[in-house]
Amino acid sequence: MAIITTVFVWLVSIADAIVYGVISFFLMILILFAFATAGPDDYWAEGGMPLPTATKAQPID
Repeated sequence: MAIITTVFVWLVSIADAIVYGVISFFLMILILFAFATAGPDDYWAEGGMPLPTATKAQPID
């Protein structure tokens, strides 16, 4: 009985590894697709806010 349990645990751990690998593969594809289809106004680093086109700083004379 112990051999059957050991084989079952071994097969389940292999199945877990395959499932985790497939999920991470599709997650990487989803992230690549999101970056590939992003427009020029998508700034994820700025929290979704567009960057200013002109600064408000005045030069010092």
